[in-house]
Amino acid sequence: MNSDKNNVYPSQFKYEHNCNGYGYGIWYVPTLSRKNRKLENQWNVWSRHIKHITLLCCMENLQSAYTIWNKLSDYRDKHVIFDIHLKPHTFDDIQYSNDDPNDYSWGYYCSPNTDGMHIQAYTQSQLDLHELVGVVSHKPHITMQYAKHKDDLNMCADTDELCLSHDHHIQVTCTLHLVDIRHSNPEFWTIIE
Repeated sequence: MNSDKNNVYPSQFKYEHNCNGYGYGIWYVPTLSRKNRKLENQWNVWSRHIKHITLLCCMENLQSAYTIWNKLSDYRDKHVIFDIHLKPHTFDDIQYSNDDPNDYSWGYYCSPNTDGMHIQAYTQSQLDLHELVGVVSHKPHITMQYAKHKDDLNMCADTDELCLSHDHHIQVTCTLHLVDIRHSNPEFWTIIE
């Protein structure tokens, strides 16, 4: 279940049921503190999708997603801290499926605390154990904007007020959520639990 040198996952991860978007998945969703409310407003300038850090995506059906979700029951109430590195990157090298609906995106790479790294490894082991089709994100990142065409990206500079005002990194506290990410438009992705 490793990616090749371009991080495009093997064709076995293609949706088999004509599923749009990224199927079902599990995200870390940041809970922004009062001092970070300005950050949330700035995030929404680029896109109104739910900002998240993907743990798992491309689950073909809800039953499979719930199998993993139930295995993560001991971790669901844990708050995982991520350090978001506020140096903007395009994510041309990150694809989760050969049917990826958004060819271009940009955002920030993130580093999880120890709990986050443990959850990532545990999730991968459960996929392998149950022989489920899905993709664990091995390059944690938070996407600010998705686009079908590179010219549609409106990437901020690392000299942007957001980056400078937070000394180029912030810490956010996240909780796990089961999500429906089948729609090709990220603004229509929803949290199930």
